[in-house]
Amino acid sequence: KQFVDDFLKGQLSPWSRAVAHLEEDFASHDVSSGAMEIAGDQFQQLVLDNDQDVLVLFFAPWCGFSKLVQPMVDDIERSFGHVKTLRVLKIDATANDVQHPVMAELKGYPFLALFPAGDKQKAIPIRPSVSPHDASAWTVDVVALLRRHARNSIPERSSTTSGLDDDSGFDL
Repeated sequence: KQFVDDFLKGQLSPWSRAVAHLEEDFASHDVSSGAMEIAGDQFQQLVLDNDQDVLVLFFAPWCGFSKLVQPMVDDIERSFGHVKTLRVLKIDATANDVQHPVMAELKGYPFLALFPAGDKQKAIPIRPSVSPHDASAWTVDVVALLRRHARNSIPERSSTTSGLDDDSGFDL
């Protein structure tokens, strides 16, 4: 009876799926490991409640294209981890619920979205025009889209980062 009464009064909190945290916060994240994987209940804190541009890969662990794209997103994090105004994160969208308007744009996996600094409610789907089968071209296209839509400037990658080496073929 109490449940029904609370429901009718609009006093129930919605239930959301969230996996266990792999890491608690971005400050303790080792950039050399690639993009930080977050849980659904970390989304507000790590994506929305900051003044950074945040690129998020929404993936499905069983999806072949997600498996193809994840290492490239990890390389973007390694290459631009020195940029303090940019975060690159990933989340298993099949095991975590995220309540945000951009989720209406998710039509399949993988799905990339940029949450721009200062206007997180107006996230921008990042849709590269290049097939992920061409890793170099795909990564260059994603970085170009990030630079176009990010509120903070994204400088060239640092030569001191532990990301992509000079003979990787990526022209970032």
